[in-house]
Amino acid sequence: MNWSSSTGDPTVYWTFYVLLTLILTYCGWGISNDDEKQTHFKKYAWIAGVSYSLVEGLRWLRGADYYHYYQDLATNFKDFSACTPDPEFLYKIWVNLFYSTGLPPTVAFIIYSALLIWGMLLIFKKYPKAAIWGLPIFFLMTNSQTENIIRQTLASTFLIFAYAAYLYNKRKMILVLLCMVPLIHTSGLYGVALFLLFTYVMIPLKKPWLLVVLYLFAYYIWNPDWLQSFADILSKINLGDDIKGQGYLDNSDRWFTSEGSMAVVLGKGVTQLSKFYVTIKFLVDIFIVFFGFYACKDDRKLQLVYYFSYIALIIQTIAGDIELLTRFSNWTNLFTPILIGIMFSKIKIPQMKMAQIAIYVVFAINFIFYGLIRSLGSLPYAGCGFIWDK
Repeated sequence: MNWSSSTGDPTVYWTFYVLLTLILTYCGWGISNDDEKQTHFKKYAWIAGVSYSLVEGLRWLRGADYYHYYQDLATNFKDFSACTPDPEFLYKIWVNLFYSTGLPPTVAFIIYSALLIWGMLLIFKKYPKAAIWGLPIFFLMTNSQTENIIRQTLASTFLIFAYAAYLYNKRKMILVLLCMVPLIHTSGLYGVALFLLFTYVMIPLKKPWLLVVLYLFAYYIWNPDWLQSFADILSKINLGDDIKGQGYLDNSDRWFTSEGSMAVVLGKGVTQLSKFYVTIKFLVDIFIVFFGFYACKDDRKLQLVYYFSYIALIIQTIAGDIELLTRFSNWTNLFTPILIGIMFSKIKIPQMKMAQIAIYVVFAINFIFYGLIRSLGSLPYAGCGFIWDK
């Protein structure tokens, strides 16, 4: 069964989409304005968690990978034409266990969404003032990623939990959670390596100018075609047919060059973005790189949030819509809404009130107008289906 842009009712889909955005905004506001004892945190967390879990978990054929993972759960890997080949150890155990319960696969997708929002809420419990911005932006910014790249997002969720354990000084729990990541998705070794780097090594930068320059290089000078030489080298590596990942090496052109562009994969033309949107997106990125640095500078535990977000921005900038590179950015991209929330909760420019207002306006245009309003009524590439559209 294949996904289709005609699946489901767009009116129902966008009603839930807008409603969930409003609910997360309300809950973020409640968490941010709670008292010091966080008396009402559980109430807002439950409302946000249940709402997000049901809306996202009940989506049907929500991306190219959905049916693939649905069949894993429905057949316990017995549908060889559709299921995950050679699944990772922990993912296989989970599917075996879930299959034995006899529950419909939809329940598993609800659990995946519940775990992700739970992890985010644990972080916002530690940084409550960031929730009013971070919660709704988390949904608007990562929705297409979390709906499609399901197993990778499940593994990424345990990076989120590991970071929450880091915030609460639970060292043994950090190691357990990090070990789980690559046992769900092997490429999670990349995310684990970055996690260990930014939690145990202090990056000695005092100002963000070098990071700004590197971003500008990636934005203005980098050419994705330069990856062709890298792809040629990778294609010559032979680790053996039994080694997971050899298929990526054999087809390096497909994964690391414009041949792997999502526009090519989906059989669509390259979307021409307006100069106004490109400018807004550029300003958002620059503000994140610059002000995000200062927002996190005095809190050692926020270093990971900043550099994870920065790496995601750099990879997205040099990758364009090349699929595999985008998937690498997805390992760290989930931390960007947290950074944005922290940035707005900490950075104040009292002598430049108009500049601060301008920054708010730029982010509002990017996330509210382009991320929500302008998209209303459009059809996601995989459709608008929920389980009642099966």
